[in-house]
Amino acid sequence: MGKYRFPNKDSFFEDGILPFRQPTTNVKEAFEDAQEAVPLLSDIANYIIQTSKDSLICTGHDTTLTNKSLRMGKMKSETRLRAKAIEEKGDISKICDIARGTIDGSTPEEIAALSAFLDMAYWNEIELPGGARIIDLKNRFEEPTLTDYSSVKAKIAVPLSGKTGRDYHIVELMVTHKGFEQDIKNQNKNRFHRNSHETYELEREIEGRFKSEDLGPEISKKLGRYIRIARKTHKDLKEKHGLNRIDYKPFEKFFEIRLEIEKEEQAKTKNKPETEIG
Repeated sequence: MGKYRFPNKDSFFEDGILPFRQPTTNVKEAFEDAQEAVPLLSDIANYIIQTSKDSLICTGHDTTLTNKSLRMGKMKSETRLRAKAIEEKGDISKICDIARGTIDGSTPEEIAALSAFLDMAYWNEIELPGGARIIDLKNRFEEPTLTDYSSVKAKIAVPLSGKTGRDYHIVELMVTHKGFEQDIKNQNKNRFHRNSHETYELEREIEGRFKSEDLGPEISKKLGRYIRIARKTHKDLKEKHGLNRIDYKPFEKFFEIRLEIEKEEQAKTKNKPETEIG
């Protein structure tokens, strides 16, 4: 099973090696691990919300971020897992969204703060509550999908108690803009993503055919139509909500300074002489 090496050696994960797949290919075992990981994901998400809220306040921005900004997604059922495993050629270990949650931001600044924290934690190998670590991060506000849809998706390896015989489980945490998502939902007939599973599955199917070059003229025509409709919808709504002009710099600077302060404090603690007893 593949691993991705991080140089940090003091991680929960032995020798700083973080996984990018689930530790099991068994559906029932993956489901059991996800059940244990759900409350841990909630703790991690709320920590991210609070830390991002601090950065917004310290940089002079209003914010409505609270623990109510977190929506915990319904766990994939064992039946759905088996169906999805077929899509992955039977490899359940590739499915990393069995346990999942979404943080809703309400302004471009909240999206920027949440994204900047996740980016800082990912690239600096910061341990999250419980020793969890971000192992993959995609910011689609910076690099939108084919249809110009945008969100942030993080895969997080969460340490488990070991009672199931496995040490970790990978969960998914997304960051979305609440107004953007709601407006897309209201225009459901034009949707390509979220709350329109039929068109979402169609996109997956067409992308798969693109890769295999199995794409006839009728499918190509249908694809073009869906892309044009969805892209215009998403582009117009991002313009409406100011999501084409997200300024990450104030929050990147905030977390950069915070990280330096933490490193200095850790160095002082490490170099502080031990007090003699007696």
